[in-house]
Amino acid sequence: KSLQKDGEISEDDERRHQDEIQKLTDQYTKLADEQLSFKEAEIMDV
Repeated sequence: KSLQKDGEISEDDERRHQDEIQKLTDQYTKLADEQLSFKEAEIMDV
């Protein structure tokens, strides 16, 4: 946000980057959830 305030990037660019970051966050959250489910199932088998 400081780059946008300083006029180094436009609001559109800032929003685009925020969307990209959110997609990556969602992707890795899903991956972590899948790994957690796998580990839970693995532990329950023991």
